Amino acid sequence: MDNVDSLSIARIVIGAVAWVAPVKSFALFHLRGSAPSPFTVRMFAAREVALGAATLMAAPEHKPSLVALGVAVDGADTAASAIALRNKAVPALVGAGVTALSLGAVVTGIGALGRRKR
Repeated sequence: MDNVDSLSIARIVIGAVAWVAPVKSFALFHLRGSAPSPFTVRMFAAREVALGAATLMAAPEHKPSLVALGVAVDGADTAASAIALRNKAVPALVGAGVTALSLGAVVTGIGALGRRKR
């Protein structure tokens, strides 16, 4: 299993857990006070599952485009979590952790794109 598949599976797992248990999934990150409605969480979750599944099922020649899309999504998530951290909308440790996690996904995706071009 390569990094693209691992990242795709992680997206599916995170999305599925968030869709099934939106309130509990946010509680895991200690985001109770700033958690959006379960409806909003499920919309986010569906996006993660769809992107992960599409990348796993894609033909090899289409995977780079889907990985690039994932990098863009994760980049937006990184910016959103960094803004929340800066505005103190989330606890510092939680904000730093979520920012680091999404930034790690960006780096993993960019690394995977670089390896596929060789």
